[in-house]
Amino acid sequence: MSTSVYSEEGRVNAICAIASYNPSSPTTPHLITALHAPFSFSLIGNRHLALVGDAVLRLVLTLGGFHRTVNGDTPNDVLSTVLSNAHLAQRGFELGIDQFIYINPTQAAPVSENVVASTVKAILGAVFLDSGKNIAAVERSAAAMGIVWLE
Repeated sequence: MSTSVYSEEGRVNAICAIASYNPSSPTTPHLITALHAPFSFSLIGNRHLALVGDAVLRLVLTLGGFHRTVNGDTPNDVLSTVLSNAHLAQRGFELGIDQFIYINPTQAAPVSENVVASTVKAILGAVFLDSGKNIAAVERSAAAMGIVWLE
Protein backbone atom coordinates (compact mmCIF):
# COMPACT_ATOMS: atom_id res chain seq x y z
CA MET A 1 0.00 0.00 0.00
CA SER A 2 1.57 3.29 -1.03
CA THR A 3 1.20 6.38 1.07
CA SER A 4 1.41 10.04 0.25
CA VAL A 5 4.53 11.75 1.52
CA TYR A 6 2.22 14.13 3.35
CA SER A 7 0.07 11.52 5.07
CA GLU A 8 0.98 10.84 8.69
CA GLU A 9 2.54 7.52 7.75
CA GLY A 10 4.37 9.11 4.82
CA ARG A 11 5.77 11.88 7.03
CA VAL A 12 6.97 9.42 9.65
CA ASN A 13 8.55 7.19 7.00
CA ALA A 14 10.32 10.17 5.46
CA ILE A 15 11.67 11.33 8.83
CA CYS A 16 12.80 7.79 9.66
CA ALA A 17 14.69 7.70 6.35
CA ILE A 18 16.26 11.14 6.95
CA ALA A 19 17.25 10.19 10.50
CA SER A 20 18.32 6.66 9.53
CA TYR A 21 16.01 5.37 12.24
CA ASN A 22 14.32 1.98 12.12
CA PRO A 23 11.73 1.91 14.89
CA SER A 24 11.19 -1.41 16.60
CA SER A 25 7.45 -0.78 16.55
CA PRO A 26 5.33 0.40 13.63
CA THR A 27 3.74 2.92 15.96
CA THR A 28 6.02 5.78 16.85
CA PRO A 29 3.83 8.10 18.94
CA HIS A 30 6.66 10.40 19.94
CA LEU A 31 7.91 10.76 16.38
CA ILE A 32 4.43 11.75 15.24
CA THR A 33 4.24 14.35 18.01
CA ALA A 34 7.72 15.62 17.07
CA LEU A 35 6.31 16.81 13.75
CA HIS A 36 3.64 18.99 15.38
CA ALA A 37 4.75 22.59 15.82
CA PRO A 38 3.21 24.40 18.79
CA PHE A 39 -0.38 25.45 18.07
CA SER A 40 -0.68 23.07 15.10
CA PHE A 41 -2.56 20.46 17.09
CA SER A 42 -2.14 21.56 20.69
CA LEU A 43 -0.64 24.51 22.49
CA ILE A 44 2.45 22.53 23.43
CA GLY A 45 3.09 20.69 20.17
CA ASN A 46 6.61 19.27 20.13
CA ARG A 47 8.06 21.52 22.87
CA HIS A 48 8.51 18.78 25.49
CA LEU A 49 10.17 16.48 22.99
CA ALA A 50 12.45 19.32 21.88
CA LEU A 51 13.63 19.69 25.50
CA VAL A 52 14.40 15.97 25.67
CA GLY A 53 16.11 16.10 22.28
CA ASP A 54 18.22 19.09 23.27
CA ALA A 55 19.40 17.32 26.43
CA VAL A 56 20.16 13.98 24.78
CA LEU A 57 21.85 15.66 21.81
CA ARG A 58 24.06 17.64 24.20
CA LEU A 59 25.01 14.36 25.90
CA VAL A 60 25.71 12.58 22.60
CA LEU A 61 27.86 15.43 21.30
CA THR A 62 29.71 15.84 24.59
CA LEU A 63 30.56 12.14 24.74
CA GLY A 64 31.49 12.10 21.06
CA GLY A 65 33.82 15.07 21.40
CA PHE A 66 35.31 14.12 24.76
CA HIS A 67 38.74 13.18 23.39
CA ARG A 68 38.83 15.43 20.35
CA THR A 69 40.79 18.59 19.83
CA VAL A 70 38.83 21.68 19.00
CA ASN A 71 41.37 23.87 17.17
CA GLY A 72 41.49 26.64 19.74
CA ASP A 73 37.79 26.62 20.56
CA THR A 74 36.61 25.37 23.91
CA PRO A 75 34.28 22.37 23.92
CA ASN A 76 31.51 24.71 25.09
CA ASP A 77 32.08 26.88 21.99
CA VAL A 78 31.73 23.85 19.73
CA LEU A 79 28.61 22.68 21.56
CA SER A 80 27.10 26.17 21.40
CA THR A 81 27.64 26.26 17.65
CA VAL A 82 26.31 22.78 16.90
CA LEU A 83 23.33 23.11 19.25
CA SER A 84 22.41 26.63 18.11
CA ASN A 85 18.98 27.10 16.59
CA ALA A 86 20.62 28.60 13.50
CA HIS A 87 22.74 25.48 12.90
CA LEU A 88 19.92 23.02 13.65
CA ALA A 89 17.50 24.96 11.45
CA GLN A 90 20.05 24.98 8.62
CA ARG A 91 20.41 21.21 8.88
CA GLY A 92 16.62 20.81 9.02
CA PHE A 93 16.06 22.92 5.91
CA GLU A 94 18.89 21.18 4.03
CA LEU A 95 17.37 17.79 4.87
CA GLY A 96 13.86 18.92 3.86
CA ILE A 97 12.39 18.39 7.32
CA ASP A 98 10.43 21.65 7.06
CA GLN A 99 8.07 20.12 4.47
CA PHE A 100 6.92 17.43 6.94
CA ILE A 101 6.10 19.69 9.90
CA TYR A 102 2.47 20.16 10.86
CA ILE A 103 1.89 23.87 11.40
CA ASN A 104 -1.11 25.93 12.38
CA PRO A 105 -3.10 26.45 9.17
CA THR A 106 -3.35 30.16 9.95
CA GLN A 107 0.44 30.53 10.01
CA ALA A 108 2.11 31.89 6.94
CA ALA A 109 4.56 29.71 5.07
CA PRO A 110 7.48 29.14 5.07
CA VAL A 111 8.14 27.46 8.38
CA SER A 112 10.32 29.60 10.65
CA GLU A 113 13.89 28.73 11.62
CA ASN A 114 12.89 28.33 15.26
CA VAL A 115 10.14 25.86 14.40
CA VAL A 116 12.51 23.81 12.22
CA ALA A 117 15.25 23.83 14.89
CA SER A 118 12.76 22.76 17.57
CA THR A 119 11.46 20.01 15.31
CA VAL A 120 14.99 18.68 14.70
CA LYS A 121 15.51 18.52 18.48
CA ALA A 122 12.06 16.95 18.94
CA ILE A 123 12.84 14.28 16.34
CA LEU A 124 15.97 13.29 18.26
CA GLY A 125 14.01 13.34 21.52
CA ALA A 126 11.41 11.09 19.89
CA VAL A 127 14.09 8.69 18.66
CA PHE A 128 15.43 8.53 22.21
CA LEU A 129 12.03 7.80 23.77
CA ASP A 130 10.61 5.57 21.01
CA SER A 131 13.81 3.48 21.01
CA GLY A 132 13.49 2.73 24.73
CA LYS A 133 15.97 5.50 25.70
CA ASN A 134 18.69 4.11 23.46
CA ILE A 135 21.55 6.64 23.23
CA ALA A 136 23.12 4.72 20.32
CA ALA A 137 19.95 5.23 18.27
CA VAL A 138 20.22 8.99 18.86
CA GLU A 139 23.93 8.93 17.92
CA ARG A 140 23.09 7.22 14.62
CA SER A 141 20.23 9.58 13.86
CA ALA A 142 22.22 12.71 14.72
CA ALA A 143 25.11 11.51 12.52
CA ALA A 144 22.73 10.71 9.66
CA MET A 145 21.30 14.22 9.97
CA GLY A 146 24.79 15.76 9.95
CA ILE A 147 24.60 16.96 13.53
CA VAL A 148 28.07 16.04 14.66
CA TRP A 149 31.04 17.40 16.58
CA LEU A 150 32.71 20.05 14.45
CA GLU A 151 36.47 19.69 13.98
